[in-house]
Amino acid sequence: MTWNGWKKWNSDGFNQHRFKEARHWGAVLPVFFVHDRRGRDYHDDQSAAPDGAAISMGKGSAMKNCFSILLLVSTVFLIGCFPVELSVSKDGQVLIPRQEGFYLLKTADAAEAKLIYSPKGEKPVWAAFTPDASSVLALSQGKGDMGDTNYTLRRMGPDASALKALMTASNLLYARVSPDGAKVSLARASDTESKTLAKKMPELLVVSTADGAKKPLLSDVAAVHRWTTDGKGILAVHVTSREKDGDQYVGKLVIVAVADGKTTDAASVLAGDKIYMDVSPDGNKVLLTALKVLPTAQAVPAKSDEKPSLFEIDLRSGQVRLLKQKALLGVYSPKGDKVLAATEGGEGTTELSIASGDMKEFKTIATDAAKSAGSSEIYPGWLNNDTVLYVGLRAVYGTEAKNFQLMALSADGKTRRNFQPTIDQAVEQK
Repeated sequence: MTWNGWKKWNSDGFNQHRFKEARHWGAVLPVFFVHDRRGRDYHDDQSAAPDGAAISMGKGSAMKNCFSILLLVSTVFLIGCFPVELSVSKDGQVLIPRQEGFYLLKTADAAEAKLIYSPKGEKPVWAAFTPDASSVLALSQGKGDMGDTNYTLRRMGPDASALKALMTASNLLYARVSPDGAKVSLARASDTESKTLAKKMPELLVVSTADGAKKPLLSDVAAVHRWTTDGKGILAVHVTSREKDGDQYVGKLVIVAVADGKTTDAASVLAGDKIYMDVSPDGNKVLLTALKVLPTAQAVPAKSDEKPSLFEIDLRSGQVRLLKQKALLGVYSPKGDKVLAATEGGEGTTELSIASGDMKEFKTIATDAAKSAGSSEIYPGWLNNDTVLYVGLRAVYGTEAKNFQLMALSADGKTRRNFQPTIDQAVEQK
């Protein structure tokens, strides 16, 4: 299939550019759409979900939105569409972006969900609490004057009070909120080709949550990144070279100073087309999935036949240790005494396991975690220090008609809760 298109970047200080590109794709990529039990959805070419909130595959404008980003940037570290990565407050509230709007799920004994904001003519993409849960930052996807895809960042109270649009940008890939809630970091597809890598790569910028003022920080980075716990820096993988005609990349895990953009090397990295990272609650360690990670003074090989593994980097000593082979991601628990890991499963799923103490032995707790939806990765996380929150994949009609269910599972794998009925009821009563 050939896709030809042109677009005008938004006038946001970074997007003054026009382009025209044509690319050939071997097959049409699937696109996901969320819809409820009544079959309400974005497009008419989909069927109603069998039960619960489901994701179905189809064609439509969302496909073109993902294609436009794919045309702009190398597949290195690329998240084709925003990942599903749910934000959880300290008291167990969960923000859920879905087609009807942004929902707030309370996970207390008597769980309840409610719609807090529905952006008119836009599709909810991402939402996160500020650390004190006094405000919500939300991104929604809409159309610009030229018919291109825009993302609008808004700040609001948990009840949608004091709603304020902060900024609009194109081709966003990932977002995180700073520890003090004063800034949002964004990874976006660059509109210019990297001089070093001869490819278009993601770039990192920060936006003020007070007035929407934005500042570029670093180019040629992985989309997935993390704030340091003091809020003064951002941890990112900075790519310095790449395999010719391949998908392996050499770089450094760096700490980017938010004040001036200066970088400090933390480790040497060889990565494939996807990475994931997390920072320990005390700010002293980093989990990173990559092909190879070594202390920053050592050089990683330019190529490897190994699968991605989970590494832990000590930011104080610079030491690196391998935690788990063939891992997709690792996430610290809120107290940092446990690590949740995901590895490849079967039929679109991942296997979840947990290690504690010295983190040397991982115990499997779930095998039904959904890996992705279309081109969006689905990331598990923690509801609290003893409970994992993940999206489960369940066959509801035959073997192939499957639904996604928001699940909570105790760290020992013994106690399970399904929040999907609560969410569905709130949507039905909307």
